[in-house]
Amino acid sequence: MPNVKWELRATSDSLSEIQKLLDDQHGEYVKQLHDQADVDWKDPSLSKRLACKGNQHTCKPTINVPALNKSYELTLTGTGDSEIVGHHLGPRALSWNETELKGHEPDLGDITVTLLASETHAGTLVPLQRNKSLPAINRNTYFFVIDIEKVGKLVSGTPAIVESIINEIPPRSRYYFKNPPINFYLETDQQRSTPLAILTSAYTDVEPK
Repeated sequence: MPNVKWELRATSDSLSEIQKLLDDQHGEYVKQLHDQADVDWKDPSLSKRLACKGNQHTCKPTINVPALNKSYELTLTGTGDSEIVGHHLGPRALSWNETELKGHEPDLGDITVTLLASETHAGTLVPLQRNKSLPAINRNTYFFVIDIEKVGKLVSGTPAIVESIINEIPPRSRYYFKNPPINFYLETDQQRSTPLAILTSAYTDVEPK
């Protein structure tokens, strides 16, 4: 890695240390992983890029709508595409290319969740043991767009952080959202003055297509 401490700490056998590293410095860690991936992939002897396309997602978010003074437990389903880069025995970086989840709630109408095109949606895949690629902690960050038919198109300045320990790629696992509550605002509300929806909890079950 460009900074050796990242590699040494991330491949330690301490799960709590890995989680603390990601909690405290995830943004910088993702940047260094992506920088290293750019270098690594010029070396044909290392593993090739690994595409994970069309994984099935079933998301169970709870969203509070202040205007209705009510919370809704939703079920959203769809697919997501990502790409994993980096050596298979070391910490790896992920980039998300596309995600689309859909559902319906009578009070709210049709609901579609996608990724904000102007942001980078990235993650990390960190092995729990030395010299083994799996199991690993997979943590991803997403800037979601939530389009609710009877509310509007909503965005947030705060990314959702989701995490799971996975034992296979493509994963078959439950991902938990680590940082609710997350406020969502009308796309045209540049001042982020009035939240129209609040994500209070969520998890997503992911399985191969």
